Amino acid sequence: MKLKRGAGIMIAGIVMFLAGHFLSQMVLNLTPTINPANSSLIADANYHMIAMSNQLTTISQFGIIALVIGAFVFFIDRRAGR
Repeated sequence: MKLKRGAGIMIAGIVMFLAGHFLSQMVLNLTPTINPANSSLIADANYHMIAMSNQLTTISQFGIIALVIGAFVFFIDRRAGR
């Protein structure tokens, strides 16, 4: 299966964006919002869940960058189709 140059980069960018976005949202939805015991353990877990969500959001942002780079390569490539 042959792909034009840049198509693979765009596909990778789309996958990174979707995976990062949906996993980040899933982590945020799993984070408990009510802290009835006022426990430092729950607060620490919340901190780490938010940090994990931020890392997944960064993956999503890199996916957007890869998508843009792939689009540039896909549309600006002047070589004959191989």
